[in-house]
Amino acid sequence: MKNAMRDITLFTSKVDVRVIIFILAVAMFVLAAGAPSATGGIGG
Repeated sequence: MKNAMRDITLFTSKVDVRVIIFILAVAMFVLAAGAPSATGGIGG
């Protein structure tokens, strides 16, 4: 477990937080564009 936490820490220190936020935003945009008529979303 200690080894896995060390690997995760090394990975996150190499990747910029802004890159992670950008990738998440693009992924949410793609999901929203793929299902525009899905119920339970904001405003509908």
